[in-house]
Amino acid sequence: MASNVLIRDYISDILKNPRLPEHKCRLDYAKYLHSKNPDASVRSYLRHITSFEKTGDSDTAKSKQVESSSKNEWSESRDSATWSYDGTDTIHTLEDALSYSKVDLSVWEVDRHVFNQWEVTMRDDKKQPVRRMNVQVKVWFKKRRGHDVDFSKVFEEVKKATSAATVPFAKGNGIGVVSTADFHFGAEVDDLIRSDRFNVQVLSKYLSNSADVINQKGYKEVHLALLGDFIESFTGLNHANSWKGIERGMFGMNAVILCYELLMGSFISRINNLKAVYVVSGNHDRVTSSNKEDQKGEAAQMIAFLINEKLSDVEVRYHPMIITEVIDNICYLWTHRHLGFAQKELSKILFEYGRQGYYNVLIQGHKHTRHVRKTIKRKQYEWNDIQVVQLDEADYRVIIAPPMFTGNFFSESIGYSSSAGIAIIENNGNDRINHFDYCV
Repeated sequence: MASNVLIRDYISDILKNPRLPEHKCRLDYAKYLHSKNPDASVRSYLRHITSFEKTGDSDTAKSKQVESSSKNEWSESRDSATWSYDGTDTIHTLEDALSYSKVDLSVWEVDRHVFNQWEVTMRDDKKQPVRRMNVQVKVWFKKRRGHDVDFSKVFEEVKKATSAATVPFAKGNGIGVVSTADFHFGAEVDDLIRSDRFNVQVLSKYLSNSADVINQKGYKEVHLALLGDFIESFTGLNHANSWKGIERGMFGMNAVILCYELLMGSFISRINNLKAVYVVSGNHDRVTSSNKEDQKGEAAQMIAFLINEKLSDVEVRYHPMIITEVIDNICYLWTHRHLGFAQKELSKILFEYGRQGYYNVLIQGHKHTRHVRKTIKRKQYEWNDIQVVQLDEADYRVIIAPPMFTGNFFSESIGYSSSAGIAIIENNGNDRINHFDYCV
């Protein structure tokens, strides 16, 4: 029995420390292994190297390979858990580990993790040496805050507010165009320096306050634009570290349906004299982890469909890229801004998607911050070496709409954060705009 253990130890040393090109002969290789483990003699290593390279010790090698690839362990306690893996499968990143382990990210979030890897030499069916990368992974998890919350009760009041199939009517004057973006339903943010705390309850408050602001304006007709990123993530793996900031159960179709119910109950169904709703997709609205599979953001399309089904007397328009609409003699263009076409030079976007002869307003989301750019026409005259620029007239305006989502670690780390709000635009009577920005 002792002899078998000794042979298995030598084979393990050989597998963990494969022969390198500088080992010109077996003796060089034996000396190398001896340097790694001085308790074993060079002669003993030389004898086992000779045996291994002649026979391949295929049964032992295969046993080691199967044993290695089968080490996939999950250990769970009340508030913490660990997952470990030791084998040759392709696991190079934390996202790979989470996908491989199939851990329930609605209950657990990553606390820390460790990766190790090294080359091993094994024998194939033809007894030829094959080098493979052995991987060791260990991930520590902790239970999410609110993991035992029954969200069906949280939304009980919201569901009551969606019973009406028509929007409320009130006397009013004028036409208001309301825009907001980046709802990130299901996101949970706390303990950041510049970004406010954010969760479902906070989002509900922002939406309810927004409806109150709109109604206080007293419009006879309201147009509402929702500029994408309705949910934080459908799969939980849309972006690196997406899983870190998602509340329990807030992904998949559950997130889409609950997001719709929240929008209807706290916001849309409370707006007086709502005429139309315009919906575009954002990058977080895709239903796949990769943007190569779902480029349209189908979660936003589903929300637009549900709104249209609920509000028979309200026009609902959806497009995955951009919507152009002339309202009260002003041309509005709405897009989330994450797609390639929106990165073009502004005049090209307005020429291709705007309306000539109107004052054009391009309203975008995506940045989790506010920004307004006013562009003017100019005429340039030149006499000899003197240039004179004459301002002509206001041509168009570009607005980054206020977000509902105030930011997470990623957006704050690259310098973007904001207070939640809405933008309201009116025709000032001269076919130009009055632009109001409200914090909610």
